[in-house]
Amino acid sequence: MEAGWLAAVLLVPLFFQTTTARIFEPDKMVLVRVIALMMAVAWVVRVIDIRLARGESASPYADDEPGFWRRVSPLVWPTLVIIAATVLATGASIALRPSLLGAYQRGQGLISVTAFLVIFLLTLAYLRRRDQVDRLVTVIILASAPVALFGILQWIGAGPGVFSGLYAGRAFSSLGNPIFLGGYLIMVLPLTLVRALRPAAGALRAVYAILVVLQLITLGITFSLGAWVGFAVAAGVFALAAVALRGRRGAILAVAIAAPLVVGGLVLALNTPAVRTGLGDSPVAVRRISRLFDAGDRSTLRVRLLLWDAAARTMGVDPVRLPFGYGPETNIITLSANVSPALRYLGDADKNPDRSHNEIWDRLIETGALGLVGYLWLVIAAFYLIVRRLGLVASRDRLWTFVGLTIGGAAAGGLIPVLAGLALYLGIGTAVGLLLGLWIFLASAAFGRSGDADLTPEGRWLLIALLAALAGHFIEVNIGPADPTRRLMFWALVALAGALSARPALLSARASVSYRPTPALAYGGVAGLMLATLVYTFIPLDGFALAANNYGIVWFMLLTFLVGGSLLWAEAVREATVASAAAPSWLPVLGMAVAGFLVMLALRAAVLLGGGDSLSLLWVYLLALGVSLALIATWLPTAAAPAGRTRPLALAAYVPLALVALATAAIGIVAPMQADMVVRTAQAYLAAGDPTTALRLASRAVADQPGEPVYAQQLGEMLASVAPLAASAQDRDALYGQAIEAFGLAAQQWPTYGDYQYNIGHTYLLWAQQAQDQNQRQQMLAAAFQSLQGAALLDPNEPDNFVEAAQAAILANQAPANTQTLLLQALTLDPRNVQAYVLLGRLYLSQGQGAAAEKALQNAAQLNPKGAQAAAVYSALGDFYQRSNRLPEAIDAVQKVVDLAPDNYAGYLNLAGLYQRANKQPEALKAAQQALDLAPVEARQRALDLISQIQQGIRPSP
Repeated sequence: MEAGWLAAVLLVPLFFQTTTARIFEPDKMVLVRVIALMMAVAWVVRVIDIRLARGESASPYADDEPGFWRRVSPLVWPTLVIIAATVLATGASIALRPSLLGAYQRGQGLISVTAFLVIFLLTLAYLRRRDQVDRLVTVIILASAPVALFGILQWIGAGPGVFSGLYAGRAFSSLGNPIFLGGYLIMVLPLTLVRALRPAAGALRAVYAILVVLQLITLGITFSLGAWVGFAVAAGVFALAAVALRGRRGAILAVAIAAPLVVGGLVLALNTPAVRTGLGDSPVAVRRISRLFDAGDRSTLRVRLLLWDAAARTMGVDPVRLPFGYGPETNIITLSANVSPALRYLGDADKNPDRSHNEIWDRLIETGALGLVGYLWLVIAAFYLIVRRLGLVASRDRLWTFVGLTIGGAAAGGLIPVLAGLALYLGIGTAVGLLLGLWIFLASAAFGRSGDADLTPEGRWLLIALLAALAGHFIEVNIGPADPTRRLMFWALVALAGALSARPALLSARASVSYRPTPALAYGGVAGLMLATLVYTFIPLDGFALAANNYGIVWFMLLTFLVGGSLLWAEAVREATVASAAAPSWLPVLGMAVAGFLVMLALRAAVLLGGGDSLSLLWVYLLALGVSLALIATWLPTAAAPAGRTRPLALAAYVPLALVALATAAIGIVAPMQADMVVRTAQAYLAAGDPTTALRLASRAVADQPGEPVYAQQLGEMLASVAPLAASAQDRDALYGQAIEAFGLAAQQWPTYGDYQYNIGHTYLLWAQQAQDQNQRQQMLAAAFQSLQGAALLDPNEPDNFVEAAQAAILANQAPANTQTLLLQALTLDPRNVQAYVLLGRLYLSQGQGAAAEKALQNAAQLNPKGAQAAAVYSALGDFYQRSNRLPEAIDAVQKVVDLAPDNYAGYLNLAGLYQRANKQPEALKAAQQALDLAPVEARQRALDLISQIQQGIRPSP
């Protein structure tokens, strides 16, 4: 079990897959599931062994620990509530498959929640010795070394050549997002700082000090305001808990009151308009902080406010869902249907968000009030166990003070915004209220008995670091979205807090060390597994061609080896010293680290030479992971008086269990990753101009994962993009028909998601515009209109549904009043919808309402559209001015069209005709010649006829 939890906290932050379409979050979840499965198999073997050795009544959970589960019941009960709420929400889900298996975008359904809980419960149950605690903390810190190094190298442009140019230069490392990276680092930084301050050999403290600096630099270059706020909270809680244990009232008041006022005053000053205006040349970090409260159109705060508003709307739509929610992983349906269309205009914000950037809102939407209560209960329980072990809850009065402040703070923070009519602030208000209650409790510690005399100084600092890390994480995850790495770290830190509280001997000054110290070989195995994972991650089969003079991957591996190897060897020496054993040689750590690196390189070469693909390499890596965990488990130190050797029958049971686990991994865990690899390859073939192979591979992905609608959607998108390029009308019609079938399959699998219905209607609309047969055209337009109406029913907050339906209505010559109603509905939802204004202008123009048409088209132009939208706006304006005989304005508008689309022969043809009418023959001839040069074969005669007219001096009538 220990090898499993060490592998989880080490590998999940590092692991990602460049050969899949999603790369980060779902692929990390695959690794979490695999490790949880391996730990579960090991636990079953242990249960069998204990039952064989001691009889049926033996407890397989916590040997010789009477009352253990009672002592950790503050964590166990909310955990049971969380799993019960998740199961209930899954059963009542509006989309069962993603709730059970996880959505394509994140992969965090019921199965993933179960995997987290397996790791949590087994860590809680079997984290029993002080050396295990030390190793867990060491490996957590170790994982941050390559994460921080990769982020720094990435930021300075010397990274291993992966993902350059994303996120405007902000570091995101192996986490895949600057928000995720910053949130992860604030969970690790307090632990690293405590190690750097721990009395130890100078070399070891120097390594930790270097890591603290690397982590702080990386946190800074994420430029993530949420992570910075979380770090400030973590630092404040760390300082307040430290002075509270000393009982100095003056210091407590300074940290609890004066410091927040000074920091808050400085931040507020930076956010005043006058100061913000003068910060043009200041450092980026200062400018970012000065926009902390900026809710302008393109600010990140504006994005969060819109998402929180959508979350509040979601829970208001169907109050019956309040107790149990809509189901895990259903945010992409619920939020998308309720978010304001204004979100699409805010930078890189996704118009179909799959989370609210607030853990409390996400829990409430996905698992209802029951799941939210379980989550908040668990957080408060973790805080309670830590402060209790610190000696800050020494009486029943202090207990009720803690409970009243934290629960009361959370309730007040959530209810006050709701009662004030600002329900969108419920999530952040609850989080701030809970932490404010904790803050007041820590400050009040000076007025009661504080401190546990039985704690070692190192143990006291470790508990303070855990409290700070969990507090910082709690506020940060309610400002930004959660990801698999931070969820795993949350459960690992809560398990560590529970074990330290329920097993006082772990941090007791009187506890004796009683284990067989052989940590060097185990630490070497950990180093080898880390480097093997980096080789697999950064040098997959398709490879990364290093740019000239770019040796980033070499520096990355070398620095990781030096920092990580030094840390592990020094810790192995320290463990041996604590146990009064001979200091180990550095050779095991060095040898195993190098071995892991070379073995994975050799396996990669073998797969490549054997004609294997990325999936083959993945299976090789997972098998190597299993072998590595078995070896590390063998080399880990054991108790002085082990419970007994594993019985042969128990070992025999391991083989079929391992085979079952392997089959489970193949079918339910790795298979989705295989389909994603196939889709990624299909996209590469399509981009390379080989649609036949691309469509064949995309169809294979649909067949491999028939229940996943995203693969059907991606196949439909490929078919629809290829159809206009077909060699014949018959082939084009066949491709469009197959695209609609694919979108229909996706809609059938997720009938509550409006985007799939929209895709059907949009494809029918494209097809109708290219159809030659009028009866067929009308049938397609009718089908398009029907599908788009269905999309509007599922997603009434999406203006594109109404705009596309209006376009279908216009082409089908439906009643203008009906079309006008659709367009006005779209503009009510989205007053900045350029296409709606253009269609409305053309509709008014066809009805002879010139003033209304001009106003609509001018509104579209004032929105400053770009690209194709701008060309459509000025084309419509040109048409209006031409009909109104306002030739100078018409020429100006059409000139903008050809400037925006210089390969548009029709635009030049139109421009030539306008110049001809304005009696500007040279300009007309030049534009007509440009039209001729660009015109396809079937349109060349029209351009030639116009040139002939211009040369003859014929002026067309208006």
